[in-house]
Amino acid sequence: MGYFSLAIKTISVKAQNVSKTIQKKLSRLSALDDNGVYNIPAYLIAQLGKNFQAGLNDTISGNELLSLAMEQILLMQHSVGGVLCVLECENNEKLLNFYCTQNHFVEFGTRKTKSSDKNLLQLLKTI
Repeated sequence: MGYFSLAIKTISVKAQNVSKTIQKKLSRLSALDDNGVYNIPAYLIAQLGKNFQAGLNDTISGNELLSLAMEQILLMQHSVGGVLCVLECENNEKLLNFYCTQNHFVEFGTRKTKSSDKNLLQLLKTI
């Protein structure tokens, strides 16, 4: 039906790219460096995908799949702590609507891939 993979990754978030509310949450776990950047560990949703084969596409929604990933992150958070969940996606209106509008992630930066030279948007969500 679908799949996801999770990891822990240290991310760099420029304070100027996020709201004061998020900055306050980040400051609980990381100090702002001389360049105005928080370096903080976060739960990374490394992959999130559905099987689009006929008959399987309708068995689970993207929201249900993301909810399953977030449930696992909340279990890990309960055991080891942490306040951030991050992911990367292409700059695509449908993806941004799904992650940002529907699921409350916010953009904090971009990253250029080494292999395909694409720009990926970096999104975060406090948990």
